[in-house]
Amino acid sequence: MGDVDLDEITALIGRAPIAAPRGKGWRLQASLSEPGDLDGQIKEILSGTSDDFDAWRALGARFRIDMFCGLFMEEWNEGAVLTPETLKLLSDRGITLSLDIYAPEACREEK
Repeated sequence: MGDVDLDEITALIGRAPIAAPRGKGWRLQASLSEPGDLDGQIKEILSGTSDDFDAWRALGARFRIDMFCGLFMEEWNEGAVLTPETLKLLSDRGITLSLDIYAPEACREEK
């Protein structure tokens, strides 16, 4: 993938990126939340973005649109919930959800 036209993507999405490393990417980011609130953070990231789903599909045809989330668990058996509303926000925009889930330190030390 070549350089990204940041102004074009900003115009189509309706929000400026928080970062665009070396013109090769375009990124939004949620505020840190403790305890975590995956559902709320995804809604935060997508708030203020365009509801022009044709524009999102056009971007998705050219670029990978990915909602990458790192989940740092406190206990060995925790979970996260996404509401149907949040799943629809992702789906309508053709956004893939990627999760990296990290076990608590105590679980990693047992191995």
